Amino acid sequence: MASFGVSRATIYRALNAPDLAATPVGRLLVTDPDLALPAGYATLLEDLKRDVAATRWRAQQVVNTELVALYWRLGRAILDRQKAEGWGTRVIDRLAADLRAAFPEMREHDWYAATALEHGWSRNVLTHPVT
Repeated sequence: MASFGVSRATIYRALNAPDLAATPVGRLLVTDPDLALPAGYATLLEDLKRDVAATRWRAQQVVNTELVALYWRLGRAILDRQKAEGWGTRVIDRLAADLRAAFPEMREHDWYAATALEHGWSRNVLTHPVT
């Protein structure tokens, strides 16, 4: 999936990360634990971390929704060709191989698209948010 790869566990860890006293910042490493921080620093830091995590989560949801819609359109186009022109398994297998060669990064999602097609899931079912 072309996503940011942010799991709920990652978001939890980001929101509960220890102080940034020894965290890389660009090419510098902040290591002074005695640094006097201004009032409101901790609150701002938590707000920023929460915003980054929430935005990443929303972005991943948008990407996933778009990918599901793409897979649905691909499946629909293939089914339409099969019905209209009688394409057989060998032609479909070749089409799948050519698409995998053109987009090798999408291989991890083949199982999802195949399952959706096999079960005849509608686009509305596939794009319904999972909470």
